Amino acid sequence: MGVHEWRMPKAVTFRPLTNRSAVKGSKFELPADGFVMLVPKGEAPNVMDDGSKDGKRIIQVVDDEALGLIMNKLLNRSGGEMLIDSDHFSHEPDKGTDANGWLPLDKDTLQNRADGLYGDPRWSTTGLDKIEGGVLRYISPEFGTATLQPLGGVRYRVTDLTGLALTNRPGFRSLQKPLTNRDADGGIEANANTNTMLKAQLAAFLGITEIALDALDETTLKNRLSDIKTKADKVPGLETEIATLKNRDADAFITQHDKVIPKNEAVRKHLREAFLSNREMAEALVAGYSEPEGDELTDEQKARAEKKPLFNRENAKGPTVDTVLKNREIERAGKIKNRADSICNEWRKARQPVNYDKAYRMAESEFPPVA
Repeated sequence: MGVHEWRMPKAVTFRPLTNRSAVKGSKFELPADGFVMLVPKGEAPNVMDDGSKDGKRIIQVVDDEALGLIMNKLLNRSGGEMLIDSDHFSHEPDKGTDANGWLPLDKDTLQNRADGLYGDPRWSTTGLDKIEGGVLRYISPEFGTATLQPLGGVRYRVTDLTGLALTNRPGFRSLQKPLTNRDADGGIEANANTNTMLKAQLAAFLGITEIALDALDETTLKNRLSDIKTKADKVPGLETEIATLKNRDADAFITQHDKVIPKNEAVRKHLREAFLSNREMAEALVAGYSEPEGDELTDEQKARAEKKPLFNRENAKGPTVDTVLKNREIERAGKIKNRADSICNEWRKARQPVNYDKAYRMAESEFPPVA
């Protein structure tokens, strides 16, 4: 890499928050209009996380075009506020998140001036004590690496402001740390409430490890979540279509076996429900029904019937053994289905995965086969 790539034609100059023309012995005082420098114009070195061990050394550029892009993005979040922490500690899980102040994202509180972006923050009592007590005198801006605009070589234009911090060591910082439970959209707070997104839950939702989640930049993560939302929006329509197809198959099943299924509507309804939940069970039940009688018999069936002995009157008084067993099997199947439905409902209430086949097998074990 040539030395000329690292020359800085306009180095960044950070202005202190208080007493820019300080007189000896004067107190630390904020400007009368409340506006302080947030992002100075100029160029400053930084390191961009490119997956390598030490990262990529770059020059971050803040020019008039950069200030315009930053301002537009901030105003697109109009109504929100940006946290002003201490030394960018709010991204560190083991550091505090106390607010020194909040920057309202509004056209009345943001100004692009000749030397940079200015804002009129709402200071907290903690922040005001630090400023007026001379403890911290500068604001350090933070930019997201995912939104940097390549200008050629090692120079990248800044396009988005993602955070602010009070410090005595101002510089251009880059948000390139892994997501934590505190991070919200690159450092922007939609309001003053704490973001409660949990990394472990988000990783599980995406079906990846937390390490893989850490490797995702903001844009990639948003695209992944957007794809999931798009697919989720289609689910209700797909579920309706699947239900329609299953009902159509159930009607075809009843029609196919119309001659052997009893004309009892309750039996047919039960068989239809059994088909929708477990097709094999429904087919097994239908296989147990006797063949049609009377005019509906084929010649071969009539010939077989003629060879069978007639039932005597005593046997004809009640149902045959086969009929009793068949009714008991239907009753058992109904009980199994109801119990399987109950098990599935219990799983849903407990927010556990629902598997109807597994539930049916569990329910089937509770009701012994008909003897």
